[in-house]
Amino acid sequence: MSNEPGASGDAGQGEGQNGAGSDNGSPAALSAASPFDGLQEEGSRDWIENAGVKDVESLVKMARNSESLIGKSFQKPGEDADQSEIDAFYERLGRPKDVSGYELTPPEDMPEDLPYDTEFASKFAEAAHKYGITTEQAKGLHDFYVGEMVGGYQSGIEATTAQLAESTTAATSQLEKDWGAKQGTPEFKENVALADRAIRELGGDELIEGFTKAGMLGPGGIILNPAIAKAMSNVGKELFGSSGGLEMGDGSADNPFAKDTQNLTKQSELQRNDPRRAKALIQAAGRDPANWGL
Repeated sequence: MSNEPGASGDAGQGEGQNGAGSDNGSPAALSAASPFDGLQEEGSRDWIENAGVKDVESLVKMARNSESLIGKSFQKPGEDADQSEIDAFYERLGRPKDVSGYELTPPEDMPEDLPYDTEFASKFAEAAHKYGITTEQAKGLHDFYVGEMVGGYQSGIEATTAQLAESTTAATSQLEKDWGAKQGTPEFKENVALADRAIRELGGDELIEGFTKAGMLGPGGIILNPAIAKAMSNVGKELFGSSGGLEMGDGSADNPFAKDTQNLTKQSELQRNDPRRAKALIQAAGRDPANWGL
């Protein structure tokens, strides 16, 4: 009798253990939980499944291999690499296969009097290809350099123009005081014509070029040095008389190039027979000799 409870207890304990054992052997327990079950992003779960990754160690190994491949693809070949390997590396970065792949063109606002140096552009393209510069980088560097060159040129022109205007104004103001006549008046024009004729008769184009290089005359014979203009006007008076020999054949002092005394016949005669004198008269009239081809 006393053995029954013990047997019964032992049996109960055995049933409890067997019960626990049967839970461990169930299909759900035998199927180990995936380490990626906690991923919230559906795309990540799909990638893991499609890639066949079973555990974290496999994923880490795959990541390391990918990192190694990426690193090698953008790692410059060593000194012992042949040219084909070097070319392949640069082309992966974006360098064109040959020099013709670079698109280097002058800007649309390139000044006409500032020629585009195509030879330099070609040399730049060759150097860019040699050192592995990409198409985009080469164009950017080219456009920056040309833009700076154009900007510097235009700034220089503006500065020169402003300086020339300032010098001309100062010279004119001084001559108005010295000659006692305002610019545009017959007296002022006559002195300018006398100075111009004296320069042309004494030295011609060579003397004009010398005065221009010395900064005494500007483009088109613009007076920049009042002392020279005054001296040459005085020389003209000594050589050619107070009117500088500007009278026409009929003894009239009228200027055929002046707007109020214009005479086309006399203009043609002077242009044909005495172009220097014609130019002096045109300038004395305050007009541009270039309009008459002089």
